Amino acid sequence: MSTAEDSSKKYWMYTIISGIAFVLFMIFLPEFFWLTLPFLLTFGVKAYGAM
Repeated sequence: MSTAEDSSKKYWMYTIISGIAFVLFMIFLPEFFWLTLPFLLTFGVKAYGAM
């Protein structure tokens, strides 16, 4: 059980980091915000355990 919880925590951290990168790209380089979307969405789905 702890392995699944550790994995979920890891993916939540990746999701938060990707979200911060997304916001920074939206502020400073809005034409390239889409580069962060695959990371944000993939890690978000993995954090929820849907994939």
